[in-house]
Amino acid sequence: MLNYSFYLHKLGLIDSRTRDDFQKRENEMRALIRSGQYLLANDLRNKELSEFKQKSALKNLYDFVNDEIGEDGPEIIFIDSPRTRKAIHVGSYPFNDGDKTYENLEADIMQSVKPWVEELLAAEKFPILYYSGQLDIIVAYPLSVAFYDSLEWPHASEYHKAKRCQFKVNVDVAGYYKTAGTFTEVLVRNAGHMVPTTQPKWAFELLDRFITNSSSFKC
Repeated sequence: MLNYSFYLHKLGLIDSRTRDDFQKRENEMRALIRSGQYLLANDLRNKELSEFKQKSALKNLYDFVNDEIGEDGPEIIFIDSPRTRKAIHVGSYPFNDGDKTYENLEADIMQSVKPWVEELLAAEKFPILYYSGQLDIIVAYPLSVAFYDSLEWPHASEYHKAKRCQFKVNVDVAGYYKTAGTFTEVLVRNAGHMVPTTQPKWAFELLDRFITNSSSFKC
């Protein structure tokens, strides 16, 4: 999934010189990962992404057409409201922005979860859904698809050959999906990293449909 250089160049957000520089850096990251130096690999990744933001003048990496996505907005007000606090039983604990969690788990970021995902897929005990926003950079859909394609599990061949289907909400084409075995992956159109923020109706329909009737994603 460390292929931001290819993705950003295809989007026209960096030129070929920057792409080549990023490719060299990504190769260094891969070498660090192989040697177990996960914190150093993540530091290098952060430097690459910071350089991209500086060169592109984009504010964040969550939506390449909407710079405000990812900034504190109505979702934070909702989460921190007395009604929501009561519903999720957090009392008067202060709202945490996640920085401390990131600090404690930083070494995990560059470690692969591929074996775990393959084990869950092989078990075939429950449906599994991965969804991505079309406009996300930080966890870009093409990079996620590269991960899906690399998975080794009983229905891998079926997934590779699976038809791509339309995910519709009423008359709207909300995205596209592929499914095989217990696995479904979805691209949500016109949304970035924060899918429920930019497309709340589609996000609700996606999760509600999957939770209540995952077989509805068979096309």
